[in-house]
Amino acid sequence: MIILGLDPHPTTHTAVALDSRGVVLDSLNVKNDADGLHQLWLWSVQFEDHCWAIEGAGNRSVAPLLASLFARNASVYHIHPSLTSQYRARRGKKKNDLVDAENVARVLLANPQLPPDQLSTQRTRLQELSRSARPIR
Repeated sequence: MIILGLDPHPTTHTAVALDSRGVVLDSLNVKNDADGLHQLWLWSVQFEDHCWAIEGAGNRSVAPLLASLFARNASVYHIHPSLTSQYRARRGKKKNDLVDAENVARVLLANPQLPPDQLSTQRTRLQELSRSARPIR
């Protein structure tokens, strides 16, 4: 199984492909727009048996990618940013998008018992409501 680790941002996404032994096979950085997401999908299909490990999959900058992945029945795992930072601290590497994408994949490799993320209309609706709610003053 190839793990595609993704470090998402509002303007770009950085992905790393990691094999089951922890060897980095490839990486890619794309813009977070329709063309970039298409490039990311085309890049991913070269890895026949793969899943996605996405840091902060609940982040709204990832929503278009998640919608596309769920529409294609992709296997997606939400990796909490605290796990990624713990892994980076243990490995002694400085923070950058490529290192973070690799560490996201390594978190899933080291924790195969993590449950896959599922499309949840309730979660999506709650996120929409919380983002549109006005703060109480």
